[in-house]
Amino acid sequence: KKHARVLTLDFRMGKRGPARTPTKALKLAGSRRADEREEHEPQPPPGAPDMPGGLSDGAVAEWDRMVAVLGDTPGLLTKVDGPALALLCRSLDRVAKLYKWTLRNKSVAQGTTGQPIQHPKVKEYERERDHCAGLLGQFGLTPAARSRVAVAEPKRTTAKGRFFTA
Repeated sequence: KKHARVLTLDFRMGKRGPARTPTKALKLAGSRRADEREEHEPQPPPGAPDMPGGLSDGAVAEWDRMVAVLGDTPGLLTKVDGPALALLCRSLDRVAKLYKWTLRNKSVAQGTTGQPIQHPKVKEYERERDHCAGLLGQFGLTPAARSRVAVAEPKRTTAKGRFFTA
């Protein structure tokens, strides 16, 4: 009986290099690269997204907290950020639950042959923690990520300036 060779392609690899800086952020920083780019970047409507269904109680609490924190900075949270924000809130809730588990239980388990091994829940916690850290960075919620976030200041207008544009 002949065995067929199976070719599998795995396309899970991310893009190389640092994430592209938005044109608005380049303009705010005074970069000459902003003028070289075409401005075809999407402009989603600002504001808090609607909370999706299916979030656990802990994730709902994180949602409320994150919307309050991110909503304080104009232009940082948009209506289309709901799915990414839901992922972050679920991850924060899961990390908190797994962390509590690691505090209450032993981090060492017994392997199949009796040898001591790291408990699978500890590895699960570490994996989820790293995933959560990446999501926090996407929203500029870590010190390093905050240095890369540029948000436009709201325009101040005078009483007459409301009716005239520059």
